[in-house]
Amino acid sequence: MMRRLSIFITMLALFTALTIQASTKEITIRGHLAQTVEAGGWLIVVDTDERTTKYLLLNARRFQNKSWFRAGAMVEVTGETRPDAVTIYQEGIPFEARTMRVVEGKR
Repeated sequence: MMRRLSIFITMLALFTALTIQASTKEITIRGHLAQTVEAGGWLIVVDTDERTTKYLLLNARRFQNKSWFRAGAMVEVTGETRPDAVTIYQEGIPFEARTMRVVEGKR
């Protein structure tokens, strides 16, 4: 009986852990597009006075057919970070964009 209870509690804990999603918050970032060191990846590079932050664009294919989608283009992107995403790319904070638009500005 104790063994069954233990298995049940373990299964319940596993189910709970798998169904709870980390709370994510939608953010808007502004930066320039850059390619990753590894082929095929794209970054949004945000430069501030204090530091440079790179966001790895997880769904770049969604936007690649836009005429302005090229290295160096200044963009404003709204989406969510996905820190537990597994990728082959070795740089940037994984980021899934919901919207992306080109903006005027200097790099």
